[in-house]
Amino acid sequence: MKSMTAFARVEQQQDWGKISWELRSVNQRYLEIYLKMSENLKSVEMPAREKIKQSIGRGKLEGTLQVDLTEAATSFHVDINLVNQLVQSIEAVQLSLPEATNLSPLDILKWPGVLQTQQSTLSAEQLNDAILGCLQQALEQLNEARGREGQALAMILSEKIERLQNEVDAVKAIYPEALSQHTEALKQRIQELAGQVDDYRFHQEVAIIAQKADITEEIERLQTHLTEVSRLLTTKGLVGRRLDFLMQELNREANTLGSKAIDPRLTQLSVECKVLIEQMREQIQNIE
Repeated sequence: MKSMTAFARVEQQQDWGKISWELRSVNQRYLEIYLKMSENLKSVEMPAREKIKQSIGRGKLEGTLQVDLTEAATSFHVDINLVNQLVQSIEAVQLSLPEATNLSPLDILKWPGVLQTQQSTLSAEQLNDAILGCLQQALEQLNEARGREGQALAMILSEKIERLQNEVDAVKAIYPEALSQHTEALKQRIQELAGQVDDYRFHQEVAIIAQKADITEEIERLQTHLTEVSRLLTTKGLVGRRLDFLMQELNREANTLGSKAIDPRLTQLSVECKVLIEQMREQIQNIE
């Protein structure tokens, strides 16, 4: 399980310059990719997007690419033929003018045309390959950070699931007693209002009322959803949407539990359940 919130920066030094990728991801319902790069690097944008899609399943990702071609990208070439011609010319001058000042090698290098610059033979394909290689390293670093954050979220959610399980267990323990007390109170109320009623009719009415207050199915569904959430927290892959759906279902059951509550204790427990579910839902928004 991974978080959608992370940051990564990778810088690679090459013979011809420097490449750097800066990646930042935040939560988003779907995958959205925004890349910033200079116009002369646009040819690598589509391959970069495809590589990102292979590594990131969901979230908003912003990537910034910088490529700096340094002086190392330029090589120097000495025109030996021209140097030989200069040396011969200097020797000829010195024969005629023995007192002429000797030229140093540095003076010769300063002569126009002796020292020539040549641009690196780095091709666009080689540059793009280097850029994509650097991006791959940045994506690996980003996913490692997303994984660490995901583990932290899983621990938080596991703690809240345990607390929610305790609330559900409390509902299970209280409900039979609460239902019995509720049924007895109904019986006394009916007898007070209508006197001695037909025993069959009485039990029929009580059964109908008790059925409306029955929360057995809600408890079972709460338990089923909690078990599934716990399983997903240890599952690799994209689980964020599934967890978000389960939070909606848990909240639905907690609301029904509250509306059917026949005891103040059950009402309070349903409120506690909804608070925990909402806290979990907020954390789950960051899960891929």
